[in-house]
Amino acid sequence: MINITNSNRNLNALPGLRKIWSLLDLKNIDKLKSTEDALKVAIEIFKTIESNIPATEQVEEPDNGGDTNGGDGDQSQQGGNEGSSSTGVELTQDDIDQIAENIVNNNQPSNNGKASKKIELSDSQQRSLEKAIEKQKQLLNGKVKKSNISKKDKNNVQAIADSGSDSKTVGKGIRASWFNTIGKGTDCLVIKNLSMNLAESNVYNTFSTNRVWRSESNQHSVDRGLVLGAKLGRKLQVRNDERSLKYSRLNKGKLDKRLVASLGYGYQSVFEQVFEERFKPAIVHISVDASGSMGGSKWENAQIATVAIAKAASMVQNLDVVISYRSTEDIGNRQTPAIFIAYDSRKDKMTKIKSLFQYITCPGTTPEGLCFEAIQKEIVDGSNGVESFFINFSDGEPYFENKDICYYGVDAVTHTKKQIDNMKSRGIKVLSYFIAGGYTSGKENFTKMYGKDAEFIDTQSLVPLANSLNKMFATN
Repeated sequence: MINITNSNRNLNALPGLRKIWSLLDLKNIDKLKSTEDALKVAIEIFKTIESNIPATEQVEEPDNGGDTNGGDGDQSQQGGNEGSSSTGVELTQDDIDQIAENIVNNNQPSNNGKASKKIELSDSQQRSLEKAIEKQKQLLNGKVKKSNISKKDKNNVQAIADSGSDSKTVGKGIRASWFNTIGKGTDCLVIKNLSMNLAESNVYNTFSTNRVWRSESNQHSVDRGLVLGAKLGRKLQVRNDERSLKYSRLNKGKLDKRLVASLGYGYQSVFEQVFEERFKPAIVHISVDASGSMGGSKWENAQIATVAIAKAASMVQNLDVVISYRSTEDIGNRQTPAIFIAYDSRKDKMTKIKSLFQYITCPGTTPEGLCFEAIQKEIVDGSNGVESFFINFSDGEPYFENKDICYYGVDAVTHTKKQIDNMKSRGIKVLSYFIAGGYTSGKENFTKMYGKDAEFIDTQSLVPLANSLNKMFATN
């Protein structure tokens, strides 16, 4: 039982051991929420052990009158030839257990009522057995030797650490099962920095070099987005313009040198003021749905528009862009919402988009509002002289499910709407685009979540989105 988590365990070594393993259910051990839950499992394990303990019986050694063949010379001789070892004795599992017990008890024979069979071991067998027993003693005393991890595993661990991966609890209060029990929420993975090392580690399905067959088409979308973005950037140069308006002959302000001479004539309105008009600094957070239904042309066109906005912003002094992707990942044998912050113009260069965006794919489901909740603090408030925009690309209504939460239907729509309303209350202007084409669902619910900020776009016409964005940025 103590050694059952060892990867070299043998669940067939004892009767009932496999059932005990099943009762423990270590993969889902967090289902035990209290001491009472743990006690119930312990009782079931005890019952299993007790049911497999045989009744103790006295066994007497038969008296064969000195006949070492036991009355059946042919059978004994045959067994001796087939099962003989270097010691002349066949070692059964019972023999090995008896030897181990003798060594643990300082070579004292067990007193279990059975007559033990005297077995002789070679010197090498004796040393091997003693080493094995010593290792087991060290394990029981908590003296476990640490071993070095492989270079590959070490690089993977470092890549995850550098990515700034974090976990946030989201969706509290949403039912956790078909029985409508109120859930405590589920974990949402937030990856704050993408790198080539992280892609090559192939830890995450959404960002991985494993899908090399998609890289070419993905890179094509990135390249097209960069070209479109360069055109959009030239149109957005208006945000760099500053307009000055000068008012003269005022009673206060800065002294107008041209009117100084008039002071001798008793003229007092010799001051001027200059008013400058410029666009406020703005930051745009673009969140892209990376669910499986976004695959194909919808994904390509969404990437073109996203990259175009990022490229245009890089050409404007007071416009920053953050890009994130919403997906799901298999963490610890269970589905987990995940959001990848792929680009932040405040710290990243455009080369990051050119080199890494080809490895971003859409393998997940749609944990819409759960991901929005996880990054609320990452989205800048629209205050203190800064304009904040949140742009969403998605093609359906929210859906996600694991043992912690059932996130779909009315609950998911209401939760997502709550996250959007929270953004608006913080002065963030929201634009949400429903990308049609292929299989889509939930237009009605989409409108409920985003209200008047919901727009429906055919993926074939997604690229002209640049015109509406140009208008939005230029007039705010």
